[in-house]
Amino acid sequence: MQWHDSFNSPQLLSSGLGSPSGSPSNRDNFISLAKIRLRDPVKKARLASDYFEQHVTPDDLSNTVVISIEAMKVITEITRNNLAAAFSTGIVNLMCELVHKVTTTAKSQANLEKLGRDNVVIAIDRLRTYLDKMMDDLGTAEACPAWITEYSLEQLHTGFAKKHCVYRSKYSHDEIAAHHKLLLFKGDLLRYRCKILNEPLIGVSKAYWMAFAMYPEQGIIMNQLAVVSMNRDRNDRIAHFFYLTRAVSMKEGFKGSKETMQMSLGEVTDKMLHPEGGKLIELFKFTTVYDHFGNDASMLDEKCIFEYFFAWFSPVRYRDPIWRQQMEKYSARNVKKMMQEAFLHVMNLTVHRQSHASLCAAINAFLCLTTYLLETDGLNAKDLVQLVSGYIFAIRIRFAEGSYDEQAFRIVAHSFLEFTGMLCSKFYDVFLVIGEAGFNECEAKLNLYLPALVVFAHLYPQIKNSFPKYSTWLNSSVFDFSDHRAKLCRLGATLRDYITEMKVGVEVDSYETNLNDPNSFVLPELILAVKGSANASPVCPIRLVSGVEAADTNIFKTFCIRTSIVYNLLQRMAIDGLYDMTADFALKSSDLSTFELFLLPTLKKQQTVKAVYPEKLVIDTNTFIDSYDKIEDMKDHKVRIVCPSAVLSELEAIKGDERKASLIRSGATRALALISKYLEGGFIQIYNFYGERKADMEITNRDVTGLSRTAANLISEVKYNNDDFIVEVARRVETILEPTAHRHGFLLKSVTVRKVVVISSDKVLRMKAREGGLIACGFDEFFSWYKRSLTGSGRNPPVATAATANSS
Repeated sequence: MQWHDSFNSPQLLSSGLGSPSGSPSNRDNFISLAKIRLRDPVKKARLASDYFEQHVTPDDLSNTVVISIEAMKVITEITRNNLAAAFSTGIVNLMCELVHKVTTTAKSQANLEKLGRDNVVIAIDRLRTYLDKMMDDLGTAEACPAWITEYSLEQLHTGFAKKHCVYRSKYSHDEIAAHHKLLLFKGDLLRYRCKILNEPLIGVSKAYWMAFAMYPEQGIIMNQLAVVSMNRDRNDRIAHFFYLTRAVSMKEGFKGSKETMQMSLGEVTDKMLHPEGGKLIELFKFTTVYDHFGNDASMLDEKCIFEYFFAWFSPVRYRDPIWRQQMEKYSARNVKKMMQEAFLHVMNLTVHRQSHASLCAAINAFLCLTTYLLETDGLNAKDLVQLVSGYIFAIRIRFAEGSYDEQAFRIVAHSFLEFTGMLCSKFYDVFLVIGEAGFNECEAKLNLYLPALVVFAHLYPQIKNSFPKYSTWLNSSVFDFSDHRAKLCRLGATLRDYITEMKVGVEVDSYETNLNDPNSFVLPELILAVKGSANASPVCPIRLVSGVEAADTNIFKTFCIRTSIVYNLLQRMAIDGLYDMTADFALKSSDLSTFELFLLPTLKKQQTVKAVYPEKLVIDTNTFIDSYDKIEDMKDHKVRIVCPSAVLSELEAIKGDERKASLIRSGATRALALISKYLEGGFIQIYNFYGERKADMEITNRDVTGLSRTAANLISEVKYNNDDFIVEVARRVETILEPTAHRHGFLLKSVTVRKVVVISSDKVLRMKAREGGLIACGFDEFFSWYKRSLTGSGRNPPVATAATANSS
């Protein structure tokens, strides 16, 4: 199509905006005059740019720019007279086409070398300078809603006043589109210049955001912001993904963004599945799991795969899991990078309807690393908004394809609920201290979580059917959601009381009334993540009807609005049965501990797992002799030592047996002294064959009954059946403790609690104890675990190498 034919397009000629009156005659006159005035300058500009394409020299570049600017001057005069008609008839697009052709030719890598970077930058600056003059003449900057200059979308702490979120004058659709086109064009020129000079993209984002403020429905703007975000920080892949998802989901979506997103996500997945990239998954291969009271489980003997020890006596609770202990090896930047890779891998599998064994591990990595980053101030409010928005985008695409019954989709949908539930839990922790610390002290932390939850609340009606209607979760033994779920329910009740007490009332407002209302705000997170999107509710002002005073700050008013929105979200989710909570925010069911979740994939029917809470240690003779000093070290921490009466008798015999080595007799003497010292206080307890506890160290015939020998022959014959005696004592003590061996909150019936442990270095004795259904282990391994459990230092052995997450 030749340049002058663009004015004869039926689509353009159908517009009635040729003049302020819009009459056909005035429109026709405007088009005729424009064609006459533009014919020569545009023809010269086109010929010059065509010649420049064939003869790339600095002189031709300079000459082409001069001729193009002359054409731009004529176009400026025409658009100044009637901007709407100039846009509707293609004149503004014509100008952009002329300049783009020149800059596209000049900025290619091959031509940059021919022309010289400085010459190309000078040419772009001349074009940009005239474009700025043109926009000044047209009042483009003044046309933009004032929020673009009054506020920032980097800081989401306060709402935007309603009066700053409307056009400053009444414009037609074509006038708005023309200003948008010029601003978009300005952003492109700035981006070209910065890229050529390898400089930070200063001013580029603002130009694009101004274009967005004028015409938010166009996806190309978000595509350009994605380019800017990647150039600004290549490690910030969440922002890149976020803007690409926005570009695709706008009312006028940009198709090219979908291809870019597919390629970008594919690179992440390729890295995650590569052996080198799989190191992130390895971090979560071994897991630290807990009972309901924060006692972590340990395996003292890897051969005993169904015995787990819990340090109930230790003051240390919820010991840092293995993955967290390794975080000190990484910088905050690297941890954030790992979190982003895990997140984007999950998004890729979700968006492209793929399934892989790494899905659950990647979800665990994302949830755990996000929690860690929140605790170490490694994320800001904008990061969380982008994560929530990206998650929702992926879920909506997958749900729209009708694949919501697939197990992989259910896992992802549940993981999103756990992610947002964790944000609610973190918000609850901060909310509780407002009364003590004051709002001003807590404001930054409160507004870290609220914007992301508001985005979820706004989009909830469109995605609520995506969530499976049952109350199971991502059964992860790595990321413990039970505490977060409990806090989420408490948050609902707490916000209900707070809103009632403060009498906070909000309503959806209109842009058409009372623009100066000091209590009406547009929330910036909705502008950032929702405005202009297809299939989303309009972004309207929210007005505080009650609950604030004139002296309250806008930050506090915004907090009240957001809090009310989050409370409403929790109400709707409770009614819909999510998180398995009632409408009154009560839990319908209890959660399995992470220990039980860890067991689920490996348990078979009627298989029993022993949860060992070592309350009484039944110790044999050799252990008393060899480790009496270490035994004494355990006196202050609730564990009790059981000395079978046969062991006491044997110690007495060894003490007086001159045939024994002096070192052994000395050990027996010290052991007896130890027993005597702690017998009265109860740290060491003596039990006979019948499970009767003795108050003194005097041996009677009843105390040695069960040895099948008389007391007179005890010394010489005890060695043959002492093991059986010890095992029987342990069994009887276990029976005595059984009524108090409650389930420790375990819901799985296959988990049984044991409190008695036979301690011995004698393998035969341990084997007999196990054959009798008792728990047995060596003293050194037990004592080493005991010491680590008390101090919280070092690392307890991982419980197993089983799968780190499993779907229900």
